[in-house]
Amino acid sequence: MSGRALLPLIFCVLFPQASTAGEPLKYVFTHYPPANYQTETGEYKGFFVDIVREALAERMAIPVAISIFPWKRCQKLLEEGDADMITTIPTPERSMYTVTHAKPIWIKKWRVHTYVGHPHINEFHKVVKIDDLRDRSYTVISYIGNGWSKSMIEDVDIPVFNATTVEGMYRMLAAKRGDMIIEDDILVAPALRQLGLTHQIVAT
Repeated sequence: MSGRALLPLIFCVLFPQASTAGEPLKYVFTHYPPANYQTETGEYKGFFVDIVREALAERMAIPVAISIFPWKRCQKLLEEGDADMITTIPTPERSMYTVTHAKPIWIKKWRVHTYVGHPHINEFHKVVKIDDLRDRSYTVISYIGNGWSKSMIEDVDIPVFNATTVEGMYRMLAAKRGDMIIEDDILVAPALRQLGLTHQIVAT
């Protein structure tokens, strides 16, 4: 598929190296419900967490130790060998310090979301690939450490504003500090409900 198309892309588990026998695999992620997050009581939840626990702890009897950090820090921990695993999109940059597998654990479907009342929303409804956004003076809001937006959007000269957190990305769009975010509805809808932004951001 074209790397710039708004089409499904696989999410894979990335392992830098095998863990020492008997030691738990160190799985790190950032707060990004409903994929992976930490509850107010300190529990680790999310469908990525469920998949990892089922595959490793339940079916393979491999213990898993979970920690949560800012997303850029998670990737740095993996690169430096201080973590064993993340669940994310394989990118050329990540392939320099990780290995992955061919079978996806989730198919991601990107969609343009914008704030209610955006003057160009009718144009956004027609977007089917990243190239449709080039040379249009639109700005995309993302978050620090998002390798996909860096390589697929920013590196093809589409302006990107990065929030410090995933939640900040949604708040920036609701405050009209950019034109759109590009994300899967499965991730966007619950985040908007939690942040009270359901009536301020719309999918196109």
